[in-house]
Amino acid sequence: MNRICQWAKNIFQRQTITYPIILIGIDYPSFSLAKYLQEEAKDIRIVALIDEEPWTNKTKVHGITVYYPSDLMTLADKYRAQLIVAIDGQQPELNPELIADISASNTRLVQLHHHTSNAEQLKTLYQALEANGQ
Repeated sequence: MNRICQWAKNIFQRQTITYPIILIGIDYPSFSLAKYLQEEAKDIRIVALIDEEPWTNKTKVHGITVYYPSDLMTLADKYRAQLIVAIDGQQPELNPELIADISASNTRLVQLHHHTSNAEQLKTLYQALEANGQ
């Protein structure tokens, strides 16, 4: 009987939908949002953080690996990221070529305002996921 219960539990756990996203920056606004999402939005999974400083590359923040901006599109493809999330006024700023690459991909760029609460930012992310057909 325990085997059947465990099997059923595994089936239902696998069906849980999670939305992979990539978060730009590791300054306080992104740091705070990442922590909030990990605690409050179990269906959103941050697969990577993006920062341009060499001393942060391949380190972890809240258990999430930090990568260079040049890795962004490879990571978006690898993890099938639904959203790339940037918070205004935070580094690194995405160059026009990278923005064009994002626009041409299946991933949507979402710009959040740093003066908005984490709860409001989460609402914006859910709206973007819904608009993205998710």
